[in-house]
Amino acid sequence: MQNEIQECLHTSASARRKIIKSRLLKYQDAICEVDVSGDIS
Repeated sequence: MQNEIQECLHTSASARRKIIKSRLLKYQDAICEVDVSGDIS
């Protein structure tokens, strides 16, 4: 039982990290797009 709980916590933690990482990458992409369009105008 204890092991199952630990595994569940570990899985949700790594899943959260993946979500945060993908959000950060999207955010960085948006910043790059803004920078590029700013340079053009």
